[in-house]
Formats: sequence, C-alpha cells, structure tokens
Amino acid sequence: MKKIYTMLICIIAILILSGCSNQEDKYNSGKEAMNNGDWDKAIECFTDIEYEDSKELLAQCTKEKGMNEKSDYAFLDAMSKSIMKRYEVSEKTDDIEKCTAIELELIGKFKDAEFYDSELRKLAIDYINAVELEKQSLTESNGNKQLKYYEGHSKRFQIMQTLTDNYGLLADNVDYKTNYYNNANKESERYSAYKLVEEDLHKQLGDDLECDYVDDVTYRIKIKNNTEYDYDMMMHFIFYDADGTIVDTNEIYYEDIVAGKKYNLDFYIPVNAERFDYYTEEYFEF
Repeated sequence: MKKIYTMLICIIAILILSGCSNQEDKYNSGKEAMNNGDWDKAIECFTDIEYEDSKELLAQCTKEKGMNEKSDYAFLDAMSKSIMKRYEVSEKTDDIEKCTAIELELIGKFKDAEFYDSELRKLAIDYINAVELEKQSLTESNGNKQLKYYEGHSKRFQIMQTLTDNYGLLADNVDYKTNYYNNANKESERYSAYKLVEEDLHKQLGDDLECDYVDDVTYRIKIKNNTEYDYDMMMHFIFYDADGTIVDTNEIYYEDIVAGKKYNLDFYIPVNAERFDYYTEEYFEF
C-alpha cells in the first residue's frame, strides 16, 4: 500500500508541475506577442490561464486590439498632427477661419467614426464640436463673436488636457505642453471672466444704450464693474443718419476697469447722427 500511495503522489505532483510549466509558457508567449503588437496571438495565450497578471494583460490586449482595429488610435494620431499644424500656423497668423479649417480637415471625419473606447469617442466629438464653435463665432453678431470664440477655445484646451492625461496625447512634446496643456486652466478662467463681464455689461447697458449729455458732441456712459475681474474694454460705435446710412464709426479703448469701481465713459456722437449701435470687446490678463 505504501508504494501505491507514493506512486499516486508522484503522478499528481508531475501533473501539477506540468500544468504550471504550460501556463508559464503560454504567459511568456503572450508577453512576447504583446511586445510585437500581435494582439490576436496574445489574447489566445492569455485566455483560460491564471498565471500572475494574465487576466489584466488579457483585458489590455483586448482593448489594444479594439483601439487599433477601430478609429481610436487613428483619431489620436490625427489629433496630434492637427494640433501641431495649427500651432505652427497660429504663430504666423490669428486667422480663426484658417486655423479651424486646418483642424477640421484632419479630424472632422472622426465625428461619425466607430470607436472601441466610448469615452474617447465622446472626447473626440466634443473636441470637434469645440473647433466648430470657434469657426461659428465668425458668423455671430459683433457683440457675440468674442464670447462664442472663447467658449469653443476653452473647451478645446480642457479636452486636450484630458486626452493627454488619459491617452498620452503629445505627452512628450514641449511646445504642446507649454502652449496648450499647461494653459488649460487659464483659458477656462478667461472664458468664465468673459462670460461674467459680458453679462454684467449687458445688464447695465442693455440693447438700447442709455447715455448722458455732456456737451454738443460728447455723451457719457456710467458703468460699475460688478465682477471680480479687472479688464480693459474696447467700445465700437456705428453712427447712422435718419435714413439709416452709416455716417461715422468710432472705437474707444478704456483701460483699467477695476473690479468693484464705478466709471464714466465718454464718447462723441457726430452732429448728423440720429442713432447708433455699439458692441464691446474685453481684454484680460491672467
């Protein structure tokens, strides 16, 4: 009996050792296939084995296979190219139409593409929408152009930062990190400032600007900066005669509109003007 028990124990031990060796071989083959980008072979090796971190590697390989076969990595590659191409052009011109066209040409097609990673798909669509918002700002009325542009601009920066954090977008590119990634929070704050200041000015000035008479050609607007932001402001005036013909235009730059303070802003009205339109632009330092 003792010999039989000994023989059975030996056979069981050999089977266990043989099973371990087989799993280790599959694991190592899977790791090698991963390094070579052979996702199908790696998935085959990691399936149905339980060895070290094989389950985690199986999930990773499945994701890599899906992202390579669908549009995920193609989009990230196109994003990298579009951002840096726009950066090169923006160093020479601030032409919004040209800059947005560059990006949309490279990434616009991904709005309807199929992605493996649902979160990446959402970020892709949100980014394309943000670029389109920048472009659409050009068709807005003068008073809304600036705000609409910076809404899209801010969204772009936030999405780029997320893509870098979660997907490694241009993570090693110094120009990108300096000019885009590191400025995401600043651009978000800039948009918030524009929005608050625009709302504050609209409440005070409204669509029909009320002003006080100073002398025959000078009128005065009274405002208070009810926001927490200091800013400079450009006011653009368009003057019309009784027939609706433009008789003059004027731009006045008001510096240092400090948070919490009241201001008298003087401007002139031509003697032959019967009415005028206006819009403002604000400038902030962050």
